[in-house]
This record gives sequence, structure tokens and C-alpha cells, in this order.
Amino acid sequence: MTAGPTSAAWSWRHAFAQSDLPATTKHVLHTLGMFMNELGEGCYPSVADICRYSGLDKKTVLKHLAAAREAGWIAVSQHGYRGQRWKRQEYAARWPERDLVAACAPDDGEEGGGAVPPPSGAPKVVEPVPEGGGIEGSKVVEQLHQDKTSPVTPPDTSPTGRAPERAREGEIEDRKKIEAAYWRMIRVWPKLNGLPKDTGLKAFMALSPEDREIAERRFPNWLAALKAQGKDHVHQPSTYFGKRLFDDIADPQDAPPEPVLAAPFGKAYGAFRMAKLLEGPEACATIPALTFMERRLVDDGAADEAALMTEKVRRYGFPTVNRLHDAAADRRSVTLPPEWAAHGELTEPVRVGSDLWQAWQAEHERRGWPWLPEPGRVEWVYFPAGGPGGLGAFEAAIRGGGRNDDGGGREAAE
Repeated sequence: MTAGPTSAAWSWRHAFAQSDLPATTKHVLHTLGMFMNELGEGCYPSVADICRYSGLDKKTVLKHLAAAREAGWIAVSQHGYRGQRWKRQEYAARWPERDLVAACAPDDGEEGGGAVPPPSGAPKVVEPVPEGGGIEGSKVVEQLHQDKTSPVTPPDTSPTGRAPERAREGEIEDRKKIEAAYWRMIRVWPKLNGLPKDTGLKAFMALSPEDREIAERRFPNWLAALKAQGKDHVHQPSTYFGKRLFDDIADPQDAPPEPVLAAPFGKAYGAFRMAKLLEGPEACATIPALTFMERRLVDDGAADEAALMTEKVRRYGFPTVNRLHDAAADRRSVTLPPEWAAHGELTEPVRVGSDLWQAWQAEHERRGWPWLPEPGRVEWVYFPAGGPGGLGAFEAAIRGGGRNDDGGGREAAE
């Protein structure tokens, strides 16, 4: 009975295995054979692929690929792909020009024995034919059966099979972006020191791209909500992502606008201060009556009762404005509701000591309003545009903005 047909790749492996090649060169060729089909035709593994499957470093792989090529066991050429934007080395099985053909694998009873390919009634035909004009040696043409002795299923390394490599590179890049988004949150996550973070990353990776974007976008609002509720416990990242705690949080664009940090004597500061003065003495203010000594001065004609009461109203009737003055004297900014950023555009700068400055000071005196604290080195202070005569237009503009209370400004100025 004649031996059954074998695949070219199987014959090639057994041939170089019995050659006098160094053991490492054989190891590299065995690894390369994993990527070939049963014909031993061109395959396209990268050097990184060969390193990964062989366990050898890049320098060793390159050295022994060159040795195998020089010995005539492989043909190496370049194969362009996608308009030559990148190239791959193409490897094909070859036999040295002395036409060494591997014998059948030894019987199981012999030392180092291996399995013989399954028998077949068809005779084996081996006919060396030159390929490409015979420049690179002979190519074996055989009747073939499926190579079932290959240790692994050969990866698809044809140009078509290599197309997903770019996709895999894209996946690596996407993972880097995902991890970067995750660590942006982790770096500011409260009370996370010493806690495991890998479970949080797994939960984050498990989300869809849209959910990951939402989770990161709503993360600051989630932290703000915890702080507003006075909660000391902050969930771990794995809980935030895994249980989708971000679903109950509003998007930043749906959240209330940020408050205004108003600098002393600035635009928003000047607009808010003047609006509070125009409202008159606050209803919650307690204005003390004349003291015993003040009453005696009035009775003796040494003091004017109306003037004394006007001064008391200045001191006690405008508590919000006086808190603004205290902050300005200490050069502290105050927090105001967000609409005052726009209202601040209704003001204009007035140079300290100018005629317009003195006009504003006289208007305060006439209306019984508390005057500004000493501005120090500040050269410009903001008042409603148009001077005292423009107060009517300023008040109408403020009222037209739908403002019928202090918008939380009383608390903000405290």
C-alpha cells in the first residue's frame, strides 16, 4: 500500500525538522508554519506575531528568519496593501535547492516517533517545479489532504485577513481613550485612596460608548449632589458605573447656571448693590429707636431727630448692602445669583474722586443710602450707566429681567 498524500506545509515542517538547522531556527520556522495554510503558501504575520507565538524576542526572531531564508527554507517578499499605505512581509515555504524532501514520519515504535498522516488510496505525487523563473528555488506541488497535525489552526494572515489588524490598532487606541476618560474621574474621586480601581475600570469598560460619555459628563453634578445632601459616603467607581447611578443625575446643560463670583466694586457687584438700595430699607431690618442720650440731645436742640434716624436707617436698614461693603473693605469677592453677570453690563466705570463720583456720593446722601467704604487703591468703581439720572432706566431694566426678589442675593452676600 502506498503512503497517503500529505500537505506541503506538513512535509515542509518535517523536512526542516530533520535538517541541520539550529534548534532556534527550527523553532522560528515551526512558529511561522502556524500561520500557513496546508499549501505552505504566502502568509503575512508581523514580527510581533512571531515573537508572541514563539516566546522569542524581536532580535532573535529577525536573526533566525534571515538564517532560514539564507538556507533556502523560506522565501520572503513584501506585500503592499491598501494603496501601499503600509506593507507586510510575505513568507512562503521553500525547500533548499538540493531538493530535500522529508521522509515519512517515523513509526510510533521508533524513538521520537510521530503520527503518520492518514492513508489514502491516491498515490503521492511530488514534482518540483520552478516558481517565478526558478530564482527562489523549487516549489512542491502535491495531492493534499487537510493538515490535521498542525498544533493550532493557522491564523488568517492573507491581505484580506490582515485587514482587521487596522481595526485592532483602532481598538487599542479606543481603549487608551476610554482609560484616559476613566482616570480623569478617578483622579478627583473623593475618598478613593487605597481602594481597588481595576473593578471600576471593568465596570466603566462594560458600558456602551454613549453611556461612558454620559457617566463622565454627569460625574461633577453627581459629586455636587452628594455634597448638597451632606452625604459623607461616596460610592466606589464600580458602583457608580455598574449600578448606573449617573442615570438619576441631570446633564450639566440642564443644571442651573453657575453663580457669579463678583469682585468688590466690579460690574455685578455694582449692579446688585444699587438694586438693593433702590428697594429701600429691608423689611427684615430692625432699626433701633433713639437712645436716651440721643433723645436728650434732640430735646435740647443739639441734634436733629430726622438726621439721627436717617443715619440709623443707613446703618441698620440695609443689612445686605452693608455686608457687601464689609466684603469690599476686606477686598473679598461675593457670590451672587447667575443673572447678575448680565445685569452687570448695565453699569459703567466711574473714576474715584471724579465729578461723576461726587455726583453719586451726593445722590446717596440725598436718598439716605449708605455710601461705599474707602476704595483704597481701586481707581474705578462701577455704577449704573448714565449717572444718577439713569437710575430710572437701570431699575426698569432690572425689573424687566423678571427679578421680583433678591434672587438669593441676601444669603449670597452673607
